[in-house]
Amino acid sequence: MRWLYNLSTTKKLLLGFGVVCVVMAGVGYAGIKSARELNQMMNDMFRRDLMSVSYIKEANVDLMFIARGLRQSLLDADKAAVERTSQVIDKHHTSFLDNLKKFEEVASTQEMKAELAKVREVYPQYIERTRQVVQLALQGKEKEARESFGQNRGTADKLNGAMANLSKLAETHASEAQARAENTYASLRTTSVAVVLVGVIVAILLGTFIARVLAKPLRQALTVCESVAQGDYSQRLQVDSTDEIGRMAGALNRSIEASAKMIDEMKQAAEREKQLQAKRAEEERRAAEEVKKALDEARKAVDYINSIPTPVMTTDKDFNVTYMNPAGAAVLGLSPEQCVRRKD
Repeated sequence: MRWLYNLSTTKKLLLGFGVVCVVMAGVGYAGIKSARELNQMMNDMFRRDLMSVSYIKEANVDLMFIARGLRQSLLDADKAAVERTSQVIDKHHTSFLDNLKKFEEVASTQEMKAELAKVREVYPQYIERTRQVVQLALQGKEKEARESFGQNRGTADKLNGAMANLSKLAETHASEAQARAENTYASLRTTSVAVVLVGVIVAILLGTFIARVLAKPLRQALTVCESVAQGDYSQRLQVDSTDEIGRMAGALNRSIEASAKMIDEMKQAAEREKQLQAKRAEEERRAAEEVKKALDEARKAVDYINSIPTPVMTTDKDFNVTYMNPAGAAVLGLSPEQCVRRKD
């Protein structure tokens, strides 16, 4: 992970933003994929399962109209009415076959196909007997028509039973398909929520990591600066990355070292100046002591000369008196001060 620490701050932020974008893209892709799968499942359920129920119900309606037309043909005494009933039966016969064909196209289980085969096996017998009853009714042979109607009842029961089983199978399969769709939706919802949560967690962890990478050296820099402000120049930043913060830490460390060196040099110069001043003071003290000693010795000598009874005097090059002891002044009848600057 050292390479990440060495990236510039801009690249770190761009990397974090890029990872978040990738995560969000993954979340979006997962959501779109889930929606597509769910949409496909709903389309399949509608086309295959719900439409199969619709087709078989429409076929049952056609069969109901055929049965009603069959009974109506026995009740109608008018030949024209029977012919109209025959047309209605033919119409629903065509519709029934069309609905069976559509159902066969969407039938998806072997049980449904087996029941459909039974319907196709029984229905031709039923429709043939039905047409026979209608033809007898058109010919006015009511007794024969009723006998043929009674013979057709067993076939009608078989057909109705097969159609009922087929309707039940279609409805059961549609219910199972709906349950599967609900389960798939729940699973896709759970997966989507999980992907979103993972994306959010990854984004939070990445943001926290980058924030710590950026904030940790800044906190160290703040601590070091506060220590330097209080006069402690021994602190240094422990940052070994090569990004902007690492370079800033290096520059700050060099600045602190330069400041500490300058302060040390100033302290050393002040110490040397202090020592020099102390040395000068000592020399001046010694010189003052020597001057005082010389003055004391000169004063003692003057006092001695002044105390001796023998006249003593000093003159300059022009023989002017510069000193006369009291004994010499007394000989002249003058004071020592009156003898100074005299030649005679």
